[in-house]
Amino acid sequence: MAITSSGAIKLGDIGEELGNNNATSTTGLKIASSGGIDTINTASASKPDGSAPHLMSEFYSYDHSASSASVPTSNLIFRIDPNDTNCYSGSGTTVNDLGSFGLTGTLYNGAGWSSNGYFTFDGTNDYLQFPNGTDLIVPSTTAYRYHEVYFWARPHQITNANMIAVSTDDQSSSRRTYQVKYKSDGTFGPAFIHSGNSTTTAFSSHTMSANQWYLIRYQYRYVARGQSNTEVWHKKYNASSWTKLLDTTKTQQFQSYSSDICIGAQEKENTTSNANNPYNGDIGDVLMYYDTHSTNPLSLSEANDIFDATKAAYGG
Repeated sequence: MAITSSGAIKLGDIGEELGNNNATSTTGLKIASSGGIDTINTASASKPDGSAPHLMSEFYSYDHSASSASVPTSNLIFRIDPNDTNCYSGSGTTVNDLGSFGLTGTLYNGAGWSSNGYFTFDGTNDYLQFPNGTDLIVPSTTAYRYHEVYFWARPHQITNANMIAVSTDDQSSSRRTYQVKYKSDGTFGPAFIHSGNSTTTAFSSHTMSANQWYLIRYQYRYVARGQSNTEVWHKKYNASSWTKLLDTTKTQQFQSYSSDICIGAQEKENTTSNANNPYNGDIGDVLMYYDTHSTNPLSLSEANDIFDATKAAYGG
């Protein structure tokens, strides 16, 4: 059982988590932090670093029984991991999709990269675009698809700016599959265009803070002809649970087309021009699935695996 993620912690609590029920305040924080009671489990998403100064707060959410999490790969169609040299070499403008699509993307207008594992966007004209993608929701061989997207985001601004973090577009300029965006009125959520080419939006007042990392989880589920369900969740880098921002049921379904995928702005048909609604902040791992994981907030094992397996670059 992991240590609480906030509030008061006693040395006895730490000792018990480390497997020593007799640990007391005389045990010493230094011994506990540096493995003197028991070896620190490096698989825990949160753990002490073993270096002075030794802080009680380093044990928040520490789980001595944690096992190494891995990213689910079943139905993983698109993935960028800025910390993987197979995705980005650390220089140049080429970014490789590590998912089954295998797309090649381009960084435009000086979009930056941090060796800590994320891309940076200045809110003026930077973006990352993957052209000539395959169908995202409704491939020609399948009547309907579920779709789920995860991405790490650290917005530098969350109000007074329309910003799109992730979007797709079929290059028609009128049938964007979806956008996940921050609106100027302080709301956050998806906008998508269904088969009739009319826009359906669903936004929620957000509880996020600027300059903090969050894993955003966007889920689209087909319900019936003309109907779908859309959910948006987030989990802060040091949080122990997910927060549901939005759950809209039976919105109009949307079809997918052979789509571009754009990170940091709205997709542009002419990639030499500035993007609309540019994002001001950082974007890390991005994962897209032909699948939806559990919708039960008490059973989010796959979503938690993605969180635990990717969070190291974002404060964990």
